[in-house]
Amino acid sequence: MQTTGKVIEKLLEVSGENENGYWVRSGFVLLTADDRGDTLCFETSGTDRCNLVRQLAVGETIVVTWRPTSRKYADRWYTSLRCYDIAKLRKGGNNVAQ
Repeated sequence: MQTTGKVIEKLLEVSGENENGYWVRSGFVLLTADDRGDTLCFETSGTDRCNLVRQLAVGETIVVTWRPTSRKYADRWYTSLRCYDIAKLRKGGNNVAQ
């Protein structure tokens, strides 16, 4: 799925180490550009994707490639919006620039 919108908040980056090695995750909140103007909170993990989030500026318009994922923990279900790619929009048009 892809969604276009304006970054309204960048979330705190979290990192650590476990038995699989170093890990990092981050996220951001997007105000969608469609007629509804929904607010969506995306999360991402991995050094490359977190670097994309670091480069974002609040107020910037982007295109996010994502998919919803769900998991069960302690007999409750949780759904996340996992971001897989971020592309910045060029000013004055809809051309996507990486």
